Amino acid sequence: MVTETKQPTKWKSGLFSILLWIGITALFVLIIGGFRVQYKGNQAAKFLFGLADGGRGYLQEDWVANTRDPLPVFSLLVRVTYQYLNENLFYIFQFVLIGVYLYSIFGIVDHFYNLKKSKLLLFIFGTLYLLSYSTFWPGTIPTTLHYGVAGQDFGFYAFLPNAFLALLFLSIYQFLKKKPYWAIASIVAACYFHTGYLIIGAVLVTSYLLLEYLENTDWKRIVRFGLLSLV
Repeated sequence: MVTETKQPTKWKSGLFSILLWIGITALFVLIIGGFRVQYKGNQAAKFLFGLADGGRGYLQEDWVANTRDPLPVFSLLVRVTYQYLNENLFYIFQFVLIGVYLYSIFGIVDHFYNLKKSKLLLFIFGTLYLLSYSTFWPGTIPTTLHYGVAGQDFGFYAFLPNAFLALLFLSIYQFLKKKPYWAIASIVAACYFHTGYLIIGAVLVTSYLLLEYLENTDWKRIVRFGLLSLV
């Protein structure tokens, strides 16, 4: 009888958490003004290879589409989605990545400041963090807070390879939860979708190795962990 009463409660709790994060993500998307699939502008080439392989129009005859693909895994995702599924899924992918980013950020902050101990504290942090991306603030506050060197940002506004940066935040959160192998898997996935994250991934792995050594001083575990990451 005890098991029968606990299982529905756990199931309902999990469903509530999923619906909560969908709601928070939807609110965030409204705050940033929505997003789009980037088929135009200087980032259109990110989709070129995948759409060409998927048979869109006459793209296969484009000379660029017949050069070496710098992002083959992303192009594969684009091709499979366009050819066998539906282009609208690109919006779903972007929505999920934004949700992963927010989930990771809240998890990281909660790890250090225990937000869950106070609903008021959680609400205040969530509100301020979401609003930090809003154009409600005067001047260039959102840009100053969230843009990096040369105007680089997360890539919320269009589904592009740089949106997989969310997986690096997920990696940090997984490591903090004592799940180092899941942390590595997240880094690997991010780097395969965008090879520009290899350097960031290497820095994160090095940090993980150092922390593992300081906490455990188990050389076999550290070497195994490092070799797996390198492979």
